[in-house]
Amino acid sequence: MQLEEIFDRLAEYCTREFTGDVRVSFGGRSLIWMAMNEYIIHGKIINIITNTILIWVICALAFRSARLGLIGIIPLTLATLATFGLMGHLGIRLDTATAVLTGISVGVGVDFAIHFISRLKREARTARDLNEAIGATVVHSGRAIVFDGMSNILGFATFLFSGFGPVRNLGVLMCFTMVACVALTLVLIPTLVSLIPPPFRYAQEEAASLRPQEVEAGVSAK
Repeated sequence: MQLEEIFDRLAEYCTREFTGDVRVSFGGRSLIWMAMNEYIIHGKIINIITNTILIWVICALAFRSARLGLIGIIPLTLATLATFGLMGHLGIRLDTATAVLTGISVGVGVDFAIHFISRLKREARTARDLNEAIGATVVHSGRAIVFDGMSNILGFATFLFSGFGPVRNLGVLMCFTMVACVALTLVLIPTLVSLIPPPFRYAQEEAASLRPQEVEAGVSAK
């Protein structure tokens, strides 16, 4: 920000003081640094938007529901925003090392939501209602998601021992992102599913739909 302020003040001064045929150009490493920062920031914004849309489309196709696809990407999106907030709080700059953060977190963090929603769909087939399906999913898949998250955290924790600052910062941010993804998946997805019930077929509904067919089969057999 200081370099940009200095550049703006110099450009304003040159525009005001040098007129006529005089042309002023700027150069040096500072301008290269400013251009690289601007390129990284703009590219990161486009990257986040593109990743979010693609993950939503993939989840919607996998679950055959745009609603479930949206529910699946919300924990990851909030975890990513929280991580960028942590970067601002700790004063970690968005550089070439930390710029890969969203790419890695999207690829790894979305697995938790996919795992949870896939198990929820299976549990709904044998559950009496949505609450029973959510409870069974948390019991059976919650532990697996926590273990999966812990293994990822331990893997990225090795970056904390790096002597290179940007890599060490990446380790801190990835560990925080994994914790946020696991917590938001186990807390937020059950809440969202309860508020926006997906069109699941539960055991009672399937049994009710089968009874008329069984009666017809019995009548025809007689």
